[in-house]
Order: sequence, then structure tokens, then C-alpha cells
Amino acid sequence: MLGAGAICLLATVVLILAIVLGLTLVLLPLGLALGYVSIRLYKLGVRLALPRAADVKKGVNKQVRSWKRGFRKTVRHGKKRLRKL
Repeated sequence: MLGAGAICLLATVVLILAIVLGLTLVLLPLGLALGYVSIRLYKLGVRLALPRAADVKKGVNKQVRSWKRGFRKTVRHGKKRLRKL
């Protein structure tokens, strides 16, 4: 998480530099290139901050298994109560 924050901070600095360079007509191409680099850095920072898709899928599958176990236990308990009646 710290790395993602540092990369986003770096992207912000590069973006500010790109805006300043973009204001001068002579350095406009360099400003555009730095703007593109800053957007790529923001994407990298967000990708580092978010969990991987495989980890999310694993967590969801684990939770679903837990729900299924609880549902089966509830059904078994209900069947036992019905037999007593």
C-alpha cells in the first residue's frame, strides 16, 4: 500500500511538471509525453493498491463454501425437528 501511494505521489509531481511544460509552446511535446507517463503511473499505483483478481475470487469461493456448509447444517437441523413432530 505504501508503494502505491508513493507511485501516485510521483505521478502527481510528473503531471504538474507536464502541465507546466505544456504551457510553453516549445516544450509542448515533452509536456504531452510526461502527461502520458503520469497517467501510466496512476494506473500502476491503482493496480498496486487493489487486490489481485485471483485473491478476490479465492475469498469469494471461500465465503460461498462457508454459506453452503451453514445452509446444509440448517437443513439437517430442520429435518431432525420435523421427524420429532
